[in-house]
Amino acid sequence: MDLETDEENLVLYRTMGVEDVPAVLDAVAGAFHEGEPVSAASRPACTLQDWRSFTEMFLPRMAAEGLTVVAFDKTTGKAAQRDVTSDVLGALLNEDFMNPDPPGMERFLETAEGNWRPLLAMIEDVEDTMMKIHDIPLKPEERAAGKYFHLWMLGVTSSARGRRVGSKLLRHSLLVAKQHGFKMAFAECTGAISTHILKKHCSPRLDACVDYASWHKMPTSEEVKNLPAAGHAGMSLLSIDLVDFMWNDS
Repeated sequence: MDLETDEENLVLYRTMGVEDVPAVLDAVAGAFHEGEPVSAASRPACTLQDWRSFTEMFLPRMAAEGLTVVAFDKTTGKAAQRDVTSDVLGALLNEDFMNPDPPGMERFLETAEGNWRPLLAMIEDVEDTMMKIHDIPLKPEERAAGKYFHLWMLGVTSSARGRRVGSKLLRHSLLVAKQHGFKMAFAECTGAISTHILKKHCSPRLDACVDYASWHKMPTSEEVKNLPAAGHAGMSLLSIDLVDFMWNDS
């Protein structure tokens, strides 16, 4: 479903369909590998192939749900075509929080080239706190469908810089969530850029956080502990009440 054509920046926004999955995988796996701080700082570092394998587990069901928003480059003239398999500038991968981990998750963790466990343990830590605050069942199968909207991962390619792609992906994702009747959206912001975008436009609530320098629930590398010096203070779980949500475009 087409959402917006940004003529000023030559970007088309639409929800991801099954036909978009290969191109989205190529673009966002590279963006995540380049920009996600914890996976890059873990030892051994998570590789591009890791990111492809990890993201590939989620994309088919996200395409089926129709909640993920993709930005396509219009400068080539191909983005308006439904059979496009290139020109993806970025995506905000979203899903209903009722979904469990994909069946291949344990196998992925056993065979990945990088050490994913610190990143996933931090995510589990902040999500557990959020679920207690909002009285969300711990087991996915016990959660109500269509209530909790997971802003799962924001990936923007280097060619999209300066074209407002990150903020527009967030805005359209939240509008999609409202249109589908979700009551709350949340995101685990692992880096400074995603944290800034949400705080600037959404006035979110801080439900939980992890300080990279002092987190002690699982051993982390010295590189992870030094992330605050590089501008990434920690992981923040930010939630948004969609019932009264207002977008701040200032």
